[in-house]
Parts: sequence; structure tokens; C-alpha cells
Amino acid sequence: MKKQPEKTALTKAYLTTAFWELYKEKPITKITVKDVTDRAGYFRSTFYLYFTDVYAILERIEDDILCDWETMVSEVFEQGKNEMMLEMITAFYERYGEYMSVLLSPKGDPAFIQKIKDIMRPKMFARLKLPDKDAKGSMIFEFVISAMLAFLTEWYRNAKNISAESAIKLLQSLGSEDTMAVMLRYAAEVKNGN
Repeated sequence: MKKQPEKTALTKAYLTTAFWELYKEKPITKITVKDVTDRAGYFRSTFYLYFTDVYAILERIEDDILCDWETMVSEVFEQGKNEMMLEMITAFYERYGEYMSVLLSPKGDPAFIQKIKDIMRPKMFARLKLPDKDAKGSMIFEFVISAMLAFLTEWYRNAKNISAESAIKLLQSLGSEDTMAVMLRYAAEVKNGN
């Protein structure tokens, strides 16, 4: 019996969506195949036609996100679009923010942030012509990328309560100025009601 590609894709999508809804609620260690199939409305045997376990679904979700991340990062660094990096990353968060805010949270996959960095680091170092083992460059990279991802995750987690344009401007100011000076200036603005 031949599988119908449209039906296969739809079944995988339903199972993936059911898993994701559960993953937003509880850790993967507490999610069973039965939980996923009950929520999606399928039998366990159907699940096993497409996935080996719940970790395989998480890996599929992460792989899809990381593939798009790598495409975006490649475009930024290989085509010299450094000035558009923040805009592109913010657009990426517009698309994948729900996933990123969960995957990068304490209840998410601890290895996911490293996967993001592992994609970005060699491309950034190559663009800046830094040696792979540059210790100072590695520390700066860790600080910058960790801060940027934390900033965008918090922005998304707070329901994007400021516009993408405002978020980009704030992130740019944090990147170009002493971050404590930005915080003090903001505190003064709040105090003065601006």
C-alpha cells in the first residue's frame, strides 16, 4: 500500500503540533507517546510510522528551525549583510519566536542554544577573519550572542510588548553603548514619565 504524501505530511503535522502543545506545558521527560497520540487523535501505531519516540519530534522541530537559522546566518555573513543582521534575526524571531522562547527557556532543550552558536560562530569568525581558536574572540562572541538571544527571547516572552522596530533600536543601542549607561538612561526616562 502506497502512502499518500499529503496525508503523511498532515499526520506528521498533527503529531508535531500535539507534541509541541504538550512540550510548552511540561518537560519532555514527562511526555509519553500516548500523550501525543491522545492529543492528536491517532493510535500509537500511527505515531511509530513517523517517529521513533517523542525526542525524534523535538529533533525534527529543532532541525527545521536550525536549517532556517543557518540559511539566515549564511546570508548575513557570506553576502556581507552585517548591517541587516539585527533586522534579520528579529524577523527570524517573528517567525519562530514561540519555539525559540520555549527551547531557550529553562524548561527547553539545554543543547539548543549551543546548536545555534555552533552554526553562527564559524561563519562570524570567518567573516571577521579571526582564527578558530581565538580565546578573546570566543569570549566576546559568547557575550554578544548570548545577550542577543536572551534579549529577543524576553521580547517574545513578553508578547512583543514593544514594536520590532523599537526592539531593534534598543538592541542596537545596547550593542553600541555602555549597557549600564543605557539602563541608567532608561531608568531616568521612567522616573520622569517619558
